[in-house]
Amino acid sequence: MRKGKCDINKKTWFTTKSEDLGIAFQPESNVPYAVVMDIGLGAGTVTIFSSNLGDGSMYTSSGGGIPPGGIEDENARKASINFVMIAGGFIDKMALTAEFPLPLKKTRSNFIY
Repeated sequence: MRKGKCDINKKTWFTTKSEDLGIAFQPESNVPYAVVMDIGLGAGTVTIFSSNLGDGSMYTSSGGGIPPGGIEDENARKASINFVMIAGGFIDKMALTAEFPLPLKKTRSNFIY
């Protein structure tokens, strides 16, 4: 199975530039190229990653998850792209941050790139 360009771990996302993935950076644009959503479940955290290239994955803090995919599956690819585009509508309600703490129980953190 072909791996997508976004087959990288969460820590890497916080330092990856869009150009490194072949996505043209547009400084005046509010169109995101990826979303990382952390969901606090109390006993652990679920992290969902989606990119506008169609890559998507889900990981749990206990070590399980669904590895990067979407490029090969048309429905998953479309869902990943749609998730990123919907998240883009919330950019003006978000604050710029340099810290990425895990969420508390029954809360979530969203990071848009």
